[in-house]
Amino acid sequence: MIGVFNKASLLSLLRKHPSWNEDTLSVKFDVSAVRNLDVGVIRDKARALLLAAHDSVEVCRYDDFYSAVLLLADTSEQFLPAWFNDEAFYKTYGVEVKKGQKTSRALNKVCREFGATLAESFNHRFAELADALNPINIPRTASLSIHPFDYLEMSNVDNTRHPDCDMMTGVIVQALSPICWTQTL
Repeated sequence: MIGVFNKASLLSLLRKHPSWNEDTLSVKFDVSAVRNLDVGVIRDKARALLLAAHDSVEVCRYDDFYSAVLLLADTSEQFLPAWFNDEAFYKTYGVEVKKGQKTSRALNKVCREFGATLAESFNHRFAELADALNPINIPRTASLSIHPFDYLEMSNVDNTRHPDCDMMTGVIVQALSPICWTQTL
């Protein structure tokens, strides 16, 4: 059998892990995909939105639109902070936003008010900015296994189509490799 010695030594090493599962011969642990707020990314996405909307906003209103978008984006917060002066914002730009409101929703109101939503690439650019303003944390379960078929069975309906699978026996014929994959909770 190919790689029996390597598999046995790797198996004995993995068995020492505190999250070892003898039934599945794998280590399972929780991981997260995280996206935090990044001021530089937010500013870049705001500038890209401003450029995309340039021809859709009336020339006489573009400076106000530019200022309003950057003022909101520069809060670099998911929600408009307590220090944000929503009354002055309304008096200056004519768009009603409230402290505690999602910044991306406030930006969408500004874009609608100034006609920026008519821009060809508006939806794409706005979605990028809204994503940058909204941090995420996606929990997942990761599995570390020495059995390549575990992954193949989880991800493929017909395992015999895998390039490293022997069509006659259905056995993986490549050298031993631990495989790690994640599943959404």
